[in-house]
Amino acid sequence: MATTDMVASSTTAPRLFIRNQPVETETFDSIDPATGKAWLQVPACTKAMAEDAVSSAKDAQEAWAATPLLDRIAMLELAADRIEAIADKLADALVHDQGKPLQMAQGEIKFTSKGINRLSARTIPEETVESDFMIEKLQHRPLGVVCCIAPWNFPAIISALKWSRALFYGNTVIVKPSPETPVVDLMIAEALAGDGTWQPPSNNEKGSVFPSGVFTVLTAPDGGTDFNLGAFLSLHPSIRGVSFTGSTSTGKSILASSSTDVKRVTLEMGGNDAAIIRPDVDVKETAKKIFNESMVNTGQVCIAIKRVYCHESIYYDFVQALVEQAEEAASTVGSGFDEGVKYGPINNARQLERVKELIEDAVAQGATVVAGGGSPPGTTAGTDGFFFAPTILTGVHEGMRIVDEEQFGPVLPVMPYNTDEEAISRANHGEYGLGASVWTKDMEAANMIANRLDAGSVWENCHGNLGSGQLPFGGRKASGLGREHGETADLACYTESVVVRAMK
Repeated sequence: MATTDMVASSTTAPRLFIRNQPVETETFDSIDPATGKAWLQVPACTKAMAEDAVSSAKDAQEAWAATPLLDRIAMLELAADRIEAIADKLADALVHDQGKPLQMAQGEIKFTSKGINRLSARTIPEETVESDFMIEKLQHRPLGVVCCIAPWNFPAIISALKWSRALFYGNTVIVKPSPETPVVDLMIAEALAGDGTWQPPSNNEKGSVFPSGVFTVLTAPDGGTDFNLGAFLSLHPSIRGVSFTGSTSTGKSILASSSTDVKRVTLEMGGNDAAIIRPDVDVKETAKKIFNESMVNTGQVCIAIKRVYCHESIYYDFVQALVEQAEEAASTVGSGFDEGVKYGPINNARQLERVKELIEDAVAQGATVVAGGGSPPGTTAGTDGFFFAPTILTGVHEGMRIVDEEQFGPVLPVMPYNTDEEAISRANHGEYGLGASVWTKDMEAANMIANRLDAGSVWENCHGNLGSGQLPFGGRKASGLGREHGETADLACYTESVVVRAMK
């Protein structure tokens, strides 16, 4: 395919590996959101290549499941070591591909390998029930081939937490990164493929980490090829499980596709998290925290705060405190490689246009932009990258798209309320139910409100922090189906329960 002028980078163009061997194919551009230009060309998988990858994963699965758990863990630990060995290169690529500041990218890569290594302490439980006449054993068997579909906001860590868990439980995996951020997963796949010859992990410096067919990353653009990779994988009869993180609309399509042969499907989809601010809070301190949890990663976080309901008695002071935060933050928007930058660009042109469209729609219906609303100082959105200043809106209400839909960008609508009952009802409004929070010094009120918020994760006086990472995560309503993270959820996501019964 034709390519635009390339942005200078030291990253070598990644290759596609199937059966631990490189394959040649056409390429497509990976766009650097800080410039709006291509920075690297990445492989575009063909339908024949995807079919071969699925076939190799199916062929490898039985032997992989029969591999002793401690050996599988040793290979996962080696995978984490390979990732750590190229951590700096991965972080640089992540800044180019996703746009986030370098320090945040470095943290994501660090937690990617750390998240894999957490599996070292796990076991796969087996329960036995014995009666006078029978012995019953509950086993947790792998699904088979699992497709892991990752989003573009945290492409390294979300992907790795999927494929490492699937492999731990004896599945083989096909990883499909977002076409907006394909590079990091491809670089990891190349590092794990090594020289193409598998060696035991105790004596494996340059060989493949996993046997042929166990781990494959496939990439393709959204359009321009002879097939849709995501649809192909979710429909393929040899794939027995799909773990997806991304938009609600795409998740619904995957659910429909997977129903044809009743795959196991886990969906972590969109969120429109509400934060309820009660009148007893410290206004400036709470506003700072609310701003940070709404704008982290330029607002491109599924569990970022996306709506604020602030008690009417402190509403104007709270809005002003948010405006001060937004105005200060505007000077820290820029390329993730620049010193002092806290907020990078929006990841892609389509998402930038969506954010602008939602704001324009709200203003047309009477909303007021009290901070931001356009390109930050020194940039021109779409010309010098996909930058957008942190934006605060007032005069908004339910029924406006900016309130009812997930913005997934640096935009925060703020609304007043009168009573706790009103705030709870409005926070629960709409199709989403991923996260929500309540902010107050009255812990009795906090507990009461938290127990009535219709979301998969609820926070009191904080938001977005997943704590130990060892408890289930997912959404209610249109925000998800099933759960991931933690042993209980991962067992349900990546294994099938089988009961073996024997008469005495």
